[in-house]
Amino acid sequence: MRKKSIFQIFGLCVAVAALFSSCLNSDESSVTLYGDAAISSFSLGTLNQYQYVQRPSTGKRDSLAKIALAGTSFKMSIDQLKHEIYNLDSLPYGTDVKKVVCTVASKNSGGIALVGIDGTQGWYVATDSIDFSVPRTFRIFSSNGSHQRDYKVWLNVKKDSSQTFGWKQTASEPLLASMAAGMKALWLKGRLVVFGPTEGVTHAVASVDGKSWRQLGQNINTPFSADAWQNVVLKGGYVYMLSGSTLLRSEDAETWEQVDTRASLKRLFGAGTRELFAIGTNDSIMASTDGGATWATEQLDESTAYLPTQGMASLCFSYAQSDQTDYVLLVGNDGKAMRSWRKLSTYNTEKPEGRWVYMPVDAANGMQLPVQTQLSLVNYAGKVLAIASNALVYQTRDQGISWQTVASYQLPSNVAGSLFAMTADDVNNLWVVSNAGWVLQGKLR
Repeated sequence: MRKKSIFQIFGLCVAVAALFSSCLNSDESSVTLYGDAAISSFSLGTLNQYQYVQRPSTGKRDSLAKIALAGTSFKMSIDQLKHEIYNLDSLPYGTDVKKVVCTVASKNSGGIALVGIDGTQGWYVATDSIDFSVPRTFRIFSSNGSHQRDYKVWLNVKKDSSQTFGWKQTASEPLLASMAAGMKALWLKGRLVVFGPTEGVTHAVASVDGKSWRQLGQNINTPFSADAWQNVVLKGGYVYMLSGSTLLRSEDAETWEQVDTRASLKRLFGAGTRELFAIGTNDSIMASTDGGATWATEQLDESTAYLPTQGMASLCFSYAQSDQTDYVLLVGNDGKAMRSWRKLSTYNTEKPEGRWVYMPVDAANGMQLPVQTQLSLVNYAGKVLAIASNALVYQTRDQGISWQTVASYQLPSNVAGSLFAMTADDVNNLWVVSNAGWVLQGKLR
């Protein structure tokens, strides 16, 4: 619509409103017209973000996934002096801003027009998508037709896929410093819980904010074994622990119940949607689908000689290419090198299906994970991260074959400790604890 015609239409609307007002009787409702021209509110509707989803090492290219974002989460700032509107918090990298639906309100119900990229004008329609790949101009008319005002509107979008991440130290905790030989961290129902050995037995300490800590009690008379902290996994709201040959579980890491007192297991290392995983006394991977009551030997595509024996960590996340399928990753060292295994566990059948596949690393691969005595794996912001006993944070883009340090996630240079454990909570925080008592909290901004 051309500039002349939109003014003519708006003028006609004002004239009709004035005529309607003059025809009303004194005891009937009246129409009040105002001379203000301003945008009073501006919000974004649902936005589409496009991300490349990493596939396992199958030779196939990555796939592009569309993610719906709540535009209302990105508050639009209105500068009434400069007549500018923009978002202070940038939209994520990959957000499509060429087709955006927005909700605009004007003061005193003034007219709202959108100036086209080519200079033409048309009335703003709330259901129409707008191209914000370039700054746009919204023209506001006062309801009495006496004034107009232009607002420049633009959307800030991250220029690259990286996001700002920062660490802060929340505490230096003696209870953690006493766990000199190692530690395992997990997030359990609103609390950061850390297991570790102290004076020959495994203890647990907890905090809701990373600042104040207390040692957790236990209702089991027999102390947990010194290495029980290495045999702690989280599944379905329960924390499971293998202490010697006894398998236990708890909802709060304080009140424990025995699942099996003669478990034929050496190491409890991970869990999926429907399974618990362990290294059995037969030196193979075992799985349980009934909460640890019974165990069955898993299928492996390679010799058990390549299974890790120490410094083990496991991670489970949804497999993007298939519904009701877990991607389970096991990483650890066998005394010579770091070994990685994975299982695609499909659980849409009565019994989960899938086998463990060894992922060998070529000696020429310069991005191998150094041999570690302790390891933590975390799925954070769609990335598989690892923290090792050398205080470095690594990321794998191929689910465990190659690893690179990530500058944005590295710990402060003055961090103290020789062993570190990492976990993520349910509100996008990343937590790291060290055996020197350091507690670090990090978050993407």
